[in-house]
Amino acid sequence: MSLDRNKTSVVDAIDAGLLAGAVTLVWHAGEVLQVNELGYRDVEAQLPMQRDTIFRIASMTKPVTVAAAMSMIEEGKLSLTDRVAGLGARVDEVGAEARRQIETAQATVDTIQAEATTAISAAARSADFAQVQAAMAAGLPFAEPLDRLAADPRLQIPEALNAAAASGIESLAELRDGFADSAHGAIRASILASSGDGVIARSRAFLEAQVATRSLTPQEGQGTDAVLSRMEEKLRQDDLNGVLTEAGQLPSEAAQAMSGWLAALKLRADAEAGLSALNAELPATN
Repeated sequence: MSLDRNKTSVVDAIDAGLLAGAVTLVWHAGEVLQVNELGYRDVEAQLPMQRDTIFRIASMTKPVTVAAAMSMIEEGKLSLTDRVAGLGARVDEVGAEARRQIETAQATVDTIQAEATTAISAAARSADFAQVQAAMAAGLPFAEPLDRLAADPRLQIPEALNAAAASGIESLAELRDGFADSAHGAIRASILASSGDGVIARSRAFLEAQVATRSLTPQEGQGTDAVLSRMEEKLRQDDLNGVLTEAGQLPSEAAQAMSGWLAALKLRADAEAGLSALNAELPATN
């Protein structure tokens, strides 16, 4: 059995501009004999037809009616030679059967479209979440993907993410790079704050502050240097909340000297907590 002409006729129609594309299938005796995926499902984007491309069904009354009539002929309820004048009741029966088949077909199409829409929405949410996550890791703004997630009424965007989206947050690498200068500023501030009021004392404290060093390994104690050493150790472990907890023990003058760095750290810690909360919501909406 040659089925080439099926494909040729459709290709001719596509080449003539009568069709953008088509998917044809020949089925016989329980076996698929031929499948053709021809032309494009989106001409402008040059997206080719696929076997599972979804088509909107329209003007199906006639073919469904014919199919129902042929089924009745096979069942012996109708004959091709019957006179039309005597077929009123049978025509009504055929029409009712056709309507039932149309409704069943439409219900199937609606189900497939709903499932496809759900799958696409879930994939889009996952992609937007991944973009937010990547932007946060790199220290870049992420307002655009977060806005798309916010458009889903089932999702509650944490305020910490909204606050950081437009400008982004400092990356962990940037926070680590900035810690040394900020820590030295805190040590200098503590030295100057404890110098006393005398000119000589303040001059000595000023000189000491210029050459002050800090511990690079964790130290016990409540002094500024000890607290800073433990903060840096927590930062190496990516424990941002631990850094903030240790920072709470800094003298006020040291904390003030580090206020900019600490604010950036807290913004990142809050954003990471918000991202975790948002991630917990996503599976329930898929």
